[in-house]
Amino acid sequence: MPATSASVRKTLGLISAKKSGGDAATGDVIVFFDCHVSPRVGWEQAFLKQMRRKGDHRTIVVPTITSLNPDTWKELGGNAGGKTCFILWNNDFTWLYNPGRDAPLMSGGLLALSRRWWEETGGYDTNMVAWGGENIDQSLRSWLCGGRIEVADGAYVAHMWRDPKNPKTTLRYPIPTRDVMRNKARAATAWFGEFVEKVMTFPETSG
Repeated sequence: MPATSASVRKTLGLISAKKSGGDAATGDVIVFFDCHVSPRVGWEQAFLKQMRRKGDHRTIVVPTITSLNPDTWKELGGNAGGKTCFILWNNDFTWLYNPGRDAPLMSGGLLALSRRWWEETGGYDTNMVAWGGENIDQSLRSWLCGGRIEVADGAYVAHMWRDPKNPKTTLRYPIPTRDVMRNKARAATAWFGEFVEKVMTFPETSG
């Protein structure tokens, strides 16, 4: 399979870097994966099948996220997983078991969407900085603008989670707390409508 590598000459931050890559993509489907993951064989067919199930271009698909052993780079727990993201009133998100196919919110690091839907919805917000909050913005934008987010049947991706007991998983960069708060506030202002006032009462958003 032919591949093209694109690079930039300066540090953009995660959101702008992904926006740059998405805009440069020429295929019909754009896929975003974190670098610290290991997908099971067949994930791409499962993604494409799920995207075509509805017969339109507005379905974003995400995998079932399992756990990755950072020492062996193998999946832990077999078919473990089944959790999806749900948004909270403080404009953060939590992981809960979800028996259905619909995903209220995506984590942001593992997803696929049609290039047409990427272009119609504008990709990522270019005024967001560094990382954090882009998944909230993109999820709400998709649902509120006629799209949907679904978990792809048969698509499993093992993800390396941060473990304070394992130095291999230690974060290698500072968390841009102020940028994260600003990004989340921006997403809330754009999509929460009359409920934005409640969201802004939480220090995680208004600080």
